[in-house]
Amino acid sequence: MMKLGFAKSAVLFLLTGIFMSGHATDLKTVIKKSGFYEIKAVSNGNSTDKNFTLTVGQRKTYSSVLTDEIIPLGFLPAGAAVDMKTVAPATLSIVQKEVETVKSARIDVKTGTTVLHEVKQVGFYGLANAAFSGKKNGSGLDVRVLVRKQSPLLRQQVQAGKTISLDTEIGWLQPGDVIELEVVGEGSANAILAYDVLFLAQTDIQTQIEQAVSRKEPIAYIYPGRYYVRPDRKAGIFLHDLSDLTVHAYGVEMILRRTSQRILDVQRCTNVAVKGFVADNDPLLFPQGTVVAVAENGTWIDIELHEGYPVPTGKAAGRAMVHDPATLYRKKLAKDLNPTSVEQLDSTIYRVSIGARNLRDHGWALGDYVSLTNPGAGGSCFIYESTRFKLEDVTLYSCARHFSIFEKYASENVYRNVAIKPGPRPLLASINRLRSTHSDGIHSKYATIGPRIEDCHFEALGDDAVAINGSFSIVMENSGGNTVKVAAHEESLRVGDRIRFYTSSGEIQYRKIIGATSVRVEDPAAMRAFVVKHYPRLKFPGGYKYVTSLELDSVTHVSEGNLLANMDRNGNGFTVRNSRIKNGRARGILIKASDGVVEGNHISHLALPGIILAAEATAFIESDMVSDVVVRNNIIESVKESALNPEGKIQAGGLVVVFANQTIKGHHRIRIEGNQFINIPGVNIQVSNATDVKVDRNVFIRSHHEESLAGKNVGVDNSALIWMDYVDGVTLGAGKDANVYQNIGKYADKAHLVRFTENAEHVKGEVYPK
Repeated sequence: MMKLGFAKSAVLFLLTGIFMSGHATDLKTVIKKSGFYEIKAVSNGNSTDKNFTLTVGQRKTYSSVLTDEIIPLGFLPAGAAVDMKTVAPATLSIVQKEVETVKSARIDVKTGTTVLHEVKQVGFYGLANAAFSGKKNGSGLDVRVLVRKQSPLLRQQVQAGKTISLDTEIGWLQPGDVIELEVVGEGSANAILAYDVLFLAQTDIQTQIEQAVSRKEPIAYIYPGRYYVRPDRKAGIFLHDLSDLTVHAYGVEMILRRTSQRILDVQRCTNVAVKGFVADNDPLLFPQGTVVAVAENGTWIDIELHEGYPVPTGKAAGRAMVHDPATLYRKKLAKDLNPTSVEQLDSTIYRVSIGARNLRDHGWALGDYVSLTNPGAGGSCFIYESTRFKLEDVTLYSCARHFSIFEKYASENVYRNVAIKPGPRPLLASINRLRSTHSDGIHSKYATIGPRIEDCHFEALGDDAVAINGSFSIVMENSGGNTVKVAAHEESLRVGDRIRFYTSSGEIQYRKIIGATSVRVEDPAAMRAFVVKHYPRLKFPGGYKYVTSLELDSVTHVSEGNLLANMDRNGNGFTVRNSRIKNGRARGILIKASDGVVEGNHISHLALPGIILAAEATAFIESDMVSDVVVRNNIIESVKESALNPEGKIQAGGLVVVFANQTIKGHHRIRIEGNQFINIPGVNIQVSNATDVKVDRNVFIRSHHEESLAGKNVGVDNSALIWMDYVDGVTLGAGKDANVYQNIGKYADKAHLVRFTENAEHVKGEVYPK
């Protein structure tokens, strides 16, 4: 190795001037020479406001507080822009760091792959002074820089007689990694490449965090740059049994190298925050392609894989979706695929077999796009038994099987400015990514106090964007005294918890646990048979793995098959605010918790309803009934775009309050106010199983221009704007609180826009034309 011939500590850009109290400082420049850079900041005066904003190259803008005079920027290629603004007056200068040049070379290049450098030391690498001169006659060359077995980091075209720069950040690598050049073109290339490989010694993300913890520092500042996560790591970041720590990861791009790796694994932490990073997978998790053939009976389709995307590796390719090639959104009125097998027919053609589930009116056609799912981790970000954890200013481009963010037994966690969306188009691809996740965006399970989700973005998800819930336990036997034995998913019923039983007669009994003993099921087949006996429509009846014996605070009379909900491990006290949800195959916000607010969200282009307040004891046995929830000032637009099943009563409205297939009126004190419902077929608001519901100041625009069959076979009247069943005390506002409609379509019964069944009592009000 050789060091640069001089220490690069010279100031390349220095902003000075006469500063007065209250005047901000602005550093704005363009990098002239590729290398590793940092900002030196010296505050002028005694101002207590040290906030600043910083934008570096293509990395996103972020805000922070000046706590150190050195702010690392990482590798920046020539031409990258740096823009920093401070609130208080300061002297700002940008400095190029002294680094090692571990290789300098000038080589002749042919078509094919050329090794530029074999990594010997852990740390950051970048190409500088990299000039590629193409001398091939005729058509140009396709030139790519990459790390072996990863996707290209840089791709450029060079014409004969021209020279291009290949200066680029490579990222954090470890011994065994290889930096390569690929040249693609017809015939043999005659080209020359001159380049320097720059090296900056640095540990990986996890080690930087551990070093900060060992020094008892409250903030772990992660050096900015692209990190290829070590293949032996189970997650990019592990935070276990920590408190009062912030991981400041602005400017960090985390690349997972194995599909089974998690992005975050946070367990038993208190007052811990992670901020600022971008995460992606390489290889990507979602194969995608174009439909080139469809079986006449609909039992299979053939797809041609899109260039630049992975091949299917799962036997059944997981959850699949059909997309409109014009918009890349999930195809309207098309059914989802449920692959039973995937077979390779030739180098790019795969046959996806579906089986008999989707044969009727599937909506698939030649030229449609399809996205599949490869096997991955059980949750990209796993937050377990952690309190007041914060995830802020984070972007997740490619999330694993099941949930993108899964919090379990948590309390008071915050997710702010988190984006879950398809990432940038791969450099070898001509079609943008179709998917961001396999399943849910943020899924909260058994939270003592529910999450606060604010200013988030969810796009192209494989299931619900937000889901907050607990689970129902099923009564197995009752001695008639104060002891009850129940079947439970987990050991989630604990001493001190408040619970309630839903009886066959519709009565709700409230109790408190004073003793609990759980044992794992010894005979899974017998337990499965018991569950199916009482709830035959459950998707996962084998999920009941525990038998829990409860001692309660008073005598209890319940029957076999009755449901038990835990009121203290259900996500009560949640907030979902000012978030954007679009282009998904399921629901937007699915709430099974109380004492919360859903407000200011924009939800659009979903296969299923936009917002649901529901307990479920059908497909999923998730609890609980909802009370004291406000749903206000949301925009729900173009939802229910799937080919909905007429039997799917839970899917009937754009906004739904329901306990499917139950007569219990267990939802209480619901406020639905100030929302806009735009371009929704059929019922816009469905309210069932509820008492004391107020519906005020909602606006319905362009509804009923398309026919809806949702819930038709179970009595839902889709000619109504608002439909109700098993309710007592629903009031629709008048005067300044009136609900109004405009531009209503031919599938509405304008004389009866508010409809309810004989099971409804004390319904007052109507919807007025605007």
